This record gives sequence, structure tokens and C-alpha cells, in this order.
Amino acid sequence: VELYNGTDAPVSVAGWGLEAGTSSLEGPEYVLPGGTTIPAFGFLVVGGPQVAEAQVVIDISLGNGTKGDAGRLYDCEGSAVDT
Repeated sequence: VELYNGTDAPVSVAGWGLEAGTSSLEGPEYVLPGGTTIPAFGFLVVGGPQVAEAQVVIDISLGNGTKGDAGRLYDCEGSAVDT
């Protein structure tokens, strides 16, 4: 999963949540660790241990695309920001 910061300043996403679902989305499963930031006009790559580019490593599966698979990003207050 790539998160993009389209602003001209670094953005903290520490405490933000991620969820992967294959049939429904119910709330964050993973919380980004303290100190996690996305640089200005930059990306943060979140992925499993097999993703060499991952800056945050979590055990996540997005399914195979056959059952409405999706990912959702939550802010640190638990509100859905993007799906």
C-alpha cells in the first residue's frame, strides 16, 4: 500500500490505522507506529516482509480481487479518510 502526501510539508500519520478486507470493512486492524511521517510530495510504503520497499512492515493481505477486496485508511481519531 502506498500513501501519498500531496502537500509541501511532511505529514505525521503516527497512530493512523489501516484495514484490509475481503468482504467487509469494520475498523482499523493495524496502527502505524509513532514517528511515522510522509515527506512533502512523497510516499510511505506499507507492506509485508516480502515487500523490499516497505518502510512500515505489517502482515497484511488485500485478497485476490474476487470478493470486493479493499483497503481503508483511518485517521488517529478512528474516522475513515480514504478507501
